[in-house]
Amino acid sequence: MKRPISKLINSIHIPGIIPIAGIPLDFEFPWHDSMQPIAQDFLAVERAVLECATAGCKTIWIICPANIQPLLKHRIGEYVLDPYFYGRSLRIKKYKVEGRKYVPIYYVPAHPKDKDKRDSLVWSILYGAKIARNISVRLSKWMVPAKYYIAFPYGVFPSQYLVKYRHKVMEKQFATENFFPALLEKKILKFLEKNSDSKQQEFERHLKTV
Repeated sequence: MKRPISKLINSIHIPGIIPIAGIPLDFEFPWHDSMQPIAQDFLAVERAVLECATAGCKTIWIICPANIQPLLKHRIGEYVLDPYFYGRSLRIKKYKVEGRKYVPIYYVPAHPKDKDKRDSLVWSILYGAKIARNISVRLSKWMVPAKYYIAFPYGVFPSQYLVKYRHKVMEKQFATENFFPALLEKKILKFLEKNSDSKQQEFERHLKTV
């Protein structure tokens, strides 16, 4: 029997990681690549924020270059409303209130030691996950992330379709084969097995210096 989604929301902390700091694309616009407009008054990074909120993330962490952090914060703000609850009526005891759930947004500047050395979206994901876990652990043991949700700002798709998969994303025993073919998963696992020792040691050595 599946648990009610309200209980899943209150018990599982899934941080949403949005990697922005990395090698720039070849658009050569005067603004950052993540701030490309994809619709009227709608930027690519804002679509990634909406995706995280739709998937059920409790917090959103944007890993960005330090020079565009003030601009992103001015544009996006410090929180976003969860679209799953927005406009719904929630029953609290005998009263009905309009459902609004706020998802805080945190802006993490890329580490100065990584500049021009580890400029990639993959490294931004690892660094953002490390920061999100370290801060969450210090707040409360109930805030320890169960897993992470990654949203890339350079992919565009209708995020409202994630609503029907929201309860699956928030399950602790959610398996990757629900989204990826088994053949692709086997290839990824073989690659990780071959490179796990050297990559893990290199990553741990770097984390000690941060």
